[in-house]
Amino acid sequence: MYNKTARQLFKLALAWDTFKNRRKTIPLNETGSKTDTLKQSLGFTLVEMMIVVGLIAAFTAMGLGTGKDTNDRVVFFRDQAKVVQAIYQAREFAMATKGSYCGYGIQIQNTTTSVSIVRVLRDTNNVCYTGTDASPNVLFSQIDTIPEKIISLDTQIFVPSQSGQLTFLFMAPFNGQAVLPSSASPCFILTSPKGFASSTIRINNLGQPQVSATPCD
Repeated sequence: MYNKTARQLFKLALAWDTFKNRRKTIPLNETGSKTDTLKQSLGFTLVEMMIVVGLIAAFTAMGLGTGKDTNDRVVFFRDQAKVVQAIYQAREFAMATKGSYCGYGIQIQNTTTSVSIVRVLRDTNNVCYTGTDASPNVLFSQIDTIPEKIISLDTQIFVPSQSGQLTFLFMAPFNGQAVLPSSASPCFILTSPKGFASSTIRINNLGQPQVSATPCD
């Protein structure tokens, strides 16, 4: 695209130079008057004006198109970094508050533009889930959380889940390392405001976000 545009601009520049040189070499009229020669050489021809307008339009179109694409990608990568940072922050909170809280996590609604860091609450028996039970799915679905921080984004998040919500938690087992239940495999998609960029973020069992272009399963 850019090579084609460059060739067109080069041809316009050559045409401009040709017409400019032709105007400078206009001969004297029959009277030989210098005044008449100046009258013939001053001003722009219609073709020259069309060339100038064409050059301005071409440069403007190139600038606007590239600007929209670039700005959209800048916003996207900024928000992607904010999401990854929020995930690591929730993971660090879970490790740092071991013994005081049950853990932290991330909660995302489908087609939303925000990410929530949530704190895991104790159950009715004042007991924390440790992630070592034989049936983590059942217990994981019964865990209550409370929002502690909301990160606003310009980028939209899509959750490929029937429930339309994604919650993944970093529990703090006795070894001090925050992990996810082995059965959990959180995955969601980020899409830039104008659709020029997108990525998939998965969370592995160690609570580490992995960014890729592969769609969620």
